[in-house]
Amino acid sequence: MILAILIIALILAFIFLVLPVMKGSKIVGFAFLLVVIACSVGIIANDTYHWGMEEQTTTKTYQLTSSAGSSSSTNMLLYQGLGNGSEKVYVYKTTASSKRQVMKTTDSSAKVTSTTGQAVLKLKTTRYVYKNGFYKALFNLVFDNNGQLRHRTYQFEVPDSWYVLSVKQAQKLAAAAQKDPTGMQTAIASRVQSIVTAEMTNNPTMSTEQQQALTTKATKQATMEYINSLK
Repeated sequence: MILAILIIALILAFIFLVLPVMKGSKIVGFAFLLVVIACSVGIIANDTYHWGMEEQTTTKTYQLTSSAGSSSSTNMLLYQGLGNGSEKVYVYKTTASSKRQVMKTTDSSAKVTSTTGQAVLKLKTTRYVYKNGFYKALFNLVFDNNGQLRHRTYQFEVPDSWYVLSVKQAQKLAAAAQKDPTGMQTAIASRVQSIVTAEMTNNPTMSTEQQQALTTKATKQATMEYINSLK
């Protein structure tokens, strides 16, 4: 609607400013010129600063299954590094039978946090929507921007027993497990025993829960050390 107002006001401003239609036509022409300026400023403000709009955020929660699939007994969340590796694009699965999904990178960010519950993905999406029907009628026909994405946040919440690995690391681990599964298990178990023994020597009064937590932590540490040792 604002585009129609702009065009009509522009035509009328030209008529009243250029053609001597009536007495005092220049005053009327300048009034329509002000309408043209106001419409132009409104269009720029809406397109650049989302004037007349507000942010609307929705959050959807999805259960996560291991990105490695059923072929591996290890629960993993995988990622692919971009550029120098500081930016990570996560690869995830929401059901065991579904295909891997890759997070979108445009106007998106991701973070991984620890949880004591099940592994989940909380996908928070923020969009620009019009505050009311007036602004929507005024601008939406011009820009068709109602519901435009502002930002998307992927929050992966995974238990401490899960591994967050790059695709390359997961491929190395899978290749080692296929080539020499016994050797891999022996190497990791030996390192786990070494870590647990050292910690329990320093703290012999550990409770059963603490020992279980220590074993989980030691297993992850030993596995990561093993993966990093692979060529």
